[in-house]
Amino acid sequence: MRKTLIATGLVLLLVGRCLGQATWPQFRGPNGQGVSALAAPPTAFGPSINLVWSAAVPPGHSSPVVVGNRIFLTAFQAGKLLTIALDRITGKLLWQRPAPAKLIEKVHAFASPASPTPLADVNRVIVYFGSFGLLCYDHDGKELWAKPLPTPKSTYGTSSSPIRAGVTAVIVLDSNDKASKLLAVNVADGSTVWEANRPLSAAGWATPMLWDHDGKSEIVVPGARRLISYDSGSGKDLWWMDGFPPEVISVPVAGDGLLFVSASGLAGPPAERFESMTWQDMVKLDRNGDGKIQKAEVPEDFKFTLRPELPPDNPGRYLPFPFRLMFDSVEGNRDGELTEQEFTGFVKQWGSRAAPSLKAIRPGGRGDATKSHLAWMMQKGIPEIPSPLYYRGRIYMVRDGGFVACVKAATGQLLFQERIGAQGAYCASPVAARDRIFVASHNGVVVCIDAAGEQLKVLARNDLNERIWATPALGDGTIYVRTEKHLYAFSGGK
Repeated sequence: MRKTLIATGLVLLLVGRCLGQATWPQFRGPNGQGVSALAAPPTAFGPSINLVWSAAVPPGHSSPVVVGNRIFLTAFQAGKLLTIALDRITGKLLWQRPAPAKLIEKVHAFASPASPTPLADVNRVIVYFGSFGLLCYDHDGKELWAKPLPTPKSTYGTSSSPIRAGVTAVIVLDSNDKASKLLAVNVADGSTVWEANRPLSAAGWATPMLWDHDGKSEIVVPGARRLISYDSGSGKDLWWMDGFPPEVISVPVAGDGLLFVSASGLAGPPAERFESMTWQDMVKLDRNGDGKIQKAEVPEDFKFTLRPELPPDNPGRYLPFPFRLMFDSVEGNRDGELTEQEFTGFVKQWGSRAAPSLKAIRPGGRGDATKSHLAWMMQKGIPEIPSPLYYRGRIYMVRDGGFVACVKAATGQLLFQERIGAQGAYCASPVAARDRIFVASHNGVVVCIDAAGEQLKVLARNDLNERIWATPALGDGTIYVRTEKHLYAFSGGK
């Protein structure tokens, strides 16, 4: 019996390693942390270097997930929301299924109705579309259950992805109509296990994270102005931390006994000092030369430049609505004329709400933990969309312009903040394996960084010549990169 148990244990260990090497089950992989303990992807790759296969895929911003010999992702094409399955070995399309959505939600030009990433296990894949709700398929594409849900009211569109917590799939449904909630459904049949109302939360875009520590399991949910932690079994709120901006996107990460949560400033200014349009930019609209801007002088398609570091053709450079819609609120005394004093006052007020931060939080909070459980905080180098990465005692953050910041997780000491030689916007979050960190720019350059030292060392810049929104996935010796039109599998092995 003892020999049988040992033999069985060894078999399970080997099977576990094989499954672990090929498993990237949700957004940013195991528990959303962006780290693979077993993967060994190549440093250099491209259309002619270490390419295993490439597959044409419809547009979408969701990241690929990998379980066994299946890769799952979602897409939006010809007005249809699609769930797609590919063969992991060959990249061959196995099946695709449309979601029965009656009306497609409106999204920002920089977003997609297919932004949330699937959640998969060895038996099923669960997808969430803001335009429909939750759908579950088996690995052969048979629908197991469907759970229609109201579309959250959002300025930019939905993007939060489902996560696994025990026998439940958990999704954040934050909305601008005061109907925000956290929902947990049984993965077997889609039935509601529990839900937690979030009446103080407006629309958000962050994916929650399961924080296991000290024998407890919490679901940590970043939201508008407040981070809240819930009991994973019941949905009961445990503690909260205030001091976050109204728009939060990134996934929390954990390590060194701490929880790390980053958030950019209001509408995404990525730097520690708020910079946007100046009066010199606005006065160019002054056609009559009186030193003021009348509403009629503002073109109907003119938008407020929020991120001047991004190129003009990038929709994220501007606020998502015409300046005329905000003219009356910017022009303070309602006399129909915008002066330099009124404009600079508006910019200053906006900047005061644009305080980015990375916060390190100690476990064990109860109730208001805003001050009691804050270990340290920094406000430099905070990204807008990409989530932070905890890897081997350090926090890595990448932001627009190709800046990477590296911080000691235990203390918050900044080790470096430098450019990595790939400019432009950044949507994908960094991932790590085998002392390597992979950072994908929106322009299509995947930079590989050495994670062994305390100084920046770029090992490779891999240009795929297509835009990238999705975070790469890691499995066995392979890195899977979704571009605007393709899914690539790169491997340095045979």
